[in-house]
Amino acid sequence: VLTFANLSLFPEAMDEICKTSESDVIGCLLPMSHITGPILCNESVVRGSTLVIFDQLRPDKIMAAVEKHRVTYFHSVPPIFEAFLHVHHRERFDVSSLRFVSMMGTSVPLDLLKAFKKAFTSFPVIQGYGLTETSPFITVVPLEYEMKKMGSIGTAVPHAEIKLVDEKGIEVPSGEVGELIVKGPMLMKGYHNNPEATRERIRDGWLYTGDLCKKDEDDFYYHLGRKDDMIIVGGLNVYPAEVEQVLRGHPLLKEVGVVGVPDKDRGNIIKAAVVVKPGEEVSKKEVISYCRKKLASFKIPKMVEFWDKLPKSSTGKIARRLLVNSK
Repeated sequence: VLTFANLSLFPEAMDEICKTSESDVIGCLLPMSHITGPILCNESVVRGSTLVIFDQLRPDKIMAAVEKHRVTYFHSVPPIFEAFLHVHHRERFDVSSLRFVSMMGTSVPLDLLKAFKKAFTSFPVIQGYGLTETSPFITVVPLEYEMKKMGSIGTAVPHAEIKLVDEKGIEVPSGEVGELIVKGPMLMKGYHNNPEATRERIRDGWLYTGDLCKKDEDDFYYHLGRKDDMIIVGGLNVYPAEVEQVLRGHPLLKEVGVVGVPDKDRGNIIKAAVVVKPGEEVSKKEVISYCRKKLASFKIPKMVEFWDKLPKSSTGKIARRLLVNSK
């Protein structure tokens, strides 16, 4: 349950961070059943700006619409931005009206961010993090830190108090991994007709996100994955995002997903689900050998599965549960 006061904080934050105004033209390719679609509608109403809603994923059509409507701010999820990289002769579209784009909704692969920045040099890319329960954004990378903090989900937005805690709820120092918890006026009132779930999620005024992060000395946060996704191999913690980041560096792989599968000896072993780029070939042995050069032994995938396409949610997040019991 989100209140009017909750939802009014997003336009305020965007105004402070990105200097949005009534002259902006916002482009949105997100499901309206997801929190971000409606809040972009709110943003345009509050500011008196124009909102252009795209109803299908046609990267070339979207770029043409950006040119036609002179879109100044485009918001979507990482897979959509990746699709823009594959538009043939994309230079024929004039996207110079864009002041910035916002790439959020799920963790942004560093290689995608670098490739996008190389392809589109005329505007910055904003990254951030949030949940439906937080109305939604609680961290954003300010424009002036775009290149300095590449790969970060940012620092706290106005009114948000954030910290990282261990299993006992004790705050961890910079550089160490902890669960991100947040307090502030952006928190939901609770889950509708589910007080038990609300009490489990919000404790002493803090919302426990279930996301594992670490922060640097400048209080910029880095997302490592869901607490539930962490894989314990022989008593050692493995974060899927770390292994996925390595696999994305393989020149022949298009998509990657990492999960843990039960193993009688080690508790779990690492399984990598990969999609090979069109026209290329790579073996399981080659994938494992590539990881061996870059990861500690307990983080190396013992299983490799080849997929035509990885299952994902409407916001571009990998459906990991479907990978665990597949094939």
